[in-house]
Amino acid sequence: MESEAEDDPQNHVTLAQKLSSRGNIESGKSAIRLSELGPRLTLQLIKIEDGLLDGEVLYHDLIQKTEQEREEIKKRREIKKLNVKEKKEKIQEANKRAKEKTKQEQKERTLKGMQKGKSETDIQMKRASQEANENALVMEDEMIENII
Repeated sequence: MESEAEDDPQNHVTLAQKLSSRGNIESGKSAIRLSELGPRLTLQLIKIEDGLLDGEVLYHDLIQKTEQEREEIKKRREIKKLNVKEKKEKIQEANKRAKEKTKQEQKERTLKGMQKGKSETDIQMKRASQEANENALVMEDEMIENII
């Protein structure tokens, strides 16, 4: 690796503004020093996949598949997708039925409560009307006695 000379003209910059460090004034020249952090890496492409960890392999540097193997994998993936889709539909239908059932039960309870409330008010109204009738009869009897 080459070492960089400190007095290299490429390492000098002209400052656009004053910096708080010593010796750096606006429009003055200042030297910068670059240093590497860590080793240099060389990367190699190994695999390209459609999707994240579950898609079709578009390219693989180490494994070569025949056209027949690719077709088999594609068919298996499609069958798996269909199975997952059918399971989701079944679960959704079951959830829908359960929700309808609970909704119907709630409706029935509400109607029962309304009928129960009506029956109580009906009983109270009947009692009140009976009391009124009795009071009217008593008043009639009193009037008849007063007349006699």
